[in-house]
Amino acid sequence: MSKIEAHEETLKSYLQIENGSLFIPYSQRPYEWTEKQVKRLFEDLIILNNSNVEIHMLNFFTLSKENDNLSIFDGQQRTITTILFIGAIANIAKKEGFTKLGKEIVETYIKKTGSELEGNNDKLKILFDSNHKESESFLYSIIEDPNYTIDIDSIDSGSKNTVQSIEKNYHLLEKLIDDYLKDSNFNTLEDNSKKKFIISLFNDILTKTQLITIITENDSLAMAMFETLNNTGKQLENFFVLKNDIISTTDVEPIKELWENIEVSLDSINYNQFLTTFATILLGKVSKDNLLNKLYSIFPKKDVQKMKELLKLMDEGSINYRYICIPDTMYNNKKYTNTYEIEKFIKYSRAIDLFHIRQHFPILLAMFMHPSQYLLEDIIKVQKSILALTISKFYFCSEKANKIEKSFANLAHKIYTDKINTLEILENIKIEFPILNLLKNNIENFEVRRQNHKIKFLLRETYNHKYNKETVIKEDTKNIHYEHILPQTISSDSEWSKMFTVEEHERYYKYIGNGTLLLNSINASIKNSDFSIKKSKYLESSIIENQKLCLENDIWDKKAIERRTKSLAVDIIKYLNSLCNVYTDI
Repeated sequence: MSKIEAHEETLKSYLQIENGSLFIPYSQRPYEWTEKQVKRLFEDLIILNNSNVEIHMLNFFTLSKENDNLSIFDGQQRTITTILFIGAIANIAKKEGFTKLGKEIVETYIKKTGSELEGNNDKLKILFDSNHKESESFLYSIIEDPNYTIDIDSIDSGSKNTVQSIEKNYHLLEKLIDDYLKDSNFNTLEDNSKKKFIISLFNDILTKTQLITIITENDSLAMAMFETLNNTGKQLENFFVLKNDIISTTDVEPIKELWENIEVSLDSINYNQFLTTFATILLGKVSKDNLLNKLYSIFPKKDVQKMKELLKLMDEGSINYRYICIPDTMYNNKKYTNTYEIEKFIKYSRAIDLFHIRQHFPILLAMFMHPSQYLLEDIIKVQKSILALTISKFYFCSEKANKIEKSFANLAHKIYTDKINTLEILENIKIEFPILNLLKNNIENFEVRRQNHKIKFLLRETYNHKYNKETVIKEDTKNIHYEHILPQTISSDSEWSKMFTVEEHERYYKYIGNGTLLLNSINASIKNSDFSIKKSKYLESSIIENQKLCLENDIWDKKAIERRTKSLAVDIIKYLNSLCNVYTDI
């Protein structure tokens, strides 16, 4: 054959077993198409049935003929999804009593059972590499028996994501086909008409779907074609492009263990987010499109030793990144053995996560990568400062978190390369804080419409800081109720309606000073009651702030809410200052 061949063919021709098996090399990413992607392909293909649409182009598939089977370098996600689609159609045929038809579909396009003359060797359309045979086994098992399940925890980590995606997407396709059949009044048809309908559906999809297969004589050419096509079209995830590049540069066997270690560390974690964070500590702020080029500027692709050095760094980075993403795993960290500090690290990790902030991940990763330079107590100091910044700048002042991406990325790079001291790191973070008057004004005008974990966490920590020597609220935010003292809903015959007009009520009930915390079920029993009734319950509360409210206020009117709002704003800022010592003038 010539070095590169291109063929236009139908999906029917591409998937027929008699045209050979398709092999998924170790270098390929897991099968992980999302529900959205599967639905999109389903809609593109199902419209071909009994319609004027004559063709659907499934685009390019890049294959290598270096080994006995054609290896897929681009098109794995689409190939597996169409196999699942065909399997679901075959099982619907069997369910309707057309067993022979269902078996014929499977035998022609998915799995042909071997005869005794052929040594009982089954012919499979899709083959996985030796490290992912569990994925292969599950693919054929669920098509053979849609009720087939497996203990996901028993599966090798390298196959886990693929198995979960296969199971989820197969059942999704089953449902989509069932819904389509219902909409087509399939159940009202006679048996013979039902059979014709299934055959028509199957043939329309396989014969009207076109694709272009690019077949190269070796894997290196296939990889080059794959990168070229993806650079002009949709960008492939950088993580798996990097994997391919490392494998193509070095011997596969020696690096397999390291790469598998990385994937184990990143189990249930977004690979590309890790790679972006990892690249950030090496390079500073870098765009996704330019990430690999920047990496290759310091780790040249053709330099085997540099590629191995990069892989070892990624291995170390992935372990540390797991601690950041899943903080409970810190208990397995042999470098940090102080349980008290580990619990603090977990506490502040969860607190920051409440506010959905991740821009600080590169900073923490850079510090973790130098355990001799930064103790866990140093990392905790940085966490506390980031939590205070998150609450002040993003929660109360409503600024976008992406505003700190560049400065935090460059700070992370500086930490990694220059090993700057912890005090300098904290000073760099302090620069990002809003000024005191702006923060105070924003807290005083902050609206709390309904309870959520953020406000419950914030008040719990503020109360604990304020009354630390007397009592501590230990309860998780799930077991704490946020209470609007002036209720969200008031009746026309209540005390509240005499003190607040409709417009005033709408404004004042949302003030942060109108809120407090209650434990257990007190909230449910008194939430819409008058203040005179609420006071008796507040006095019973173990939370000192609630007792204080009762002692200082005979009535809960506009002045009381305004007074408490100003007071609470100061208490909150004092709590934030305890984390990072920024607002010393309060």
